[in-house]
Amino acid sequence: MPVGELADAVAAVEAGGEPPGSLRDSVYNSLRQTHLPRLTDLGLVAHEDGVVRPLAASRHVARYATPVALFGVSWAELYRALGILGLCLVVATLAGAPLVDAVDPLVWATATLAAFAVTSGCQLWAARRVRVRDPRDRR
Repeated sequence: MPVGELADAVAAVEAGGEPPGSLRDSVYNSLRQTHLPRLTDLGLVAHEDGVVRPLAASRHVARYATPVALFGVSWAELYRALGILGLCLVVATLAGAPLVDAVDPLVWATATLAAFAVTSGCQLWAARRVRVRDPRDRR
């Protein structure tokens, strides 16, 4: 991928949409002067003639780029599922759906909030255990 395209993509993510030219220029300069040389030194990417390509060692970094909770599900997806489940349970109870209407909606809401709290604790605990290591270290 050309460095310019990479800078455009990173700037778009940072801006949350179409980036202003100044942000794109800042990202481009930061990539060229700081990030790409460091990633090249670490053996994660090859940067030649204005083109960046990932190397085999970069596969080991992916798990840190998108933190995963369980079974390949990201933490964001897990939180989203909890929120949707809690909302559906409360609405179903208020609508008189069989089985779930036997429980007060406040109980469903409290259980969902408790699940959020436990999940947050698990995420903090898991993040504490993650150690980023230099990919050149073969231990």
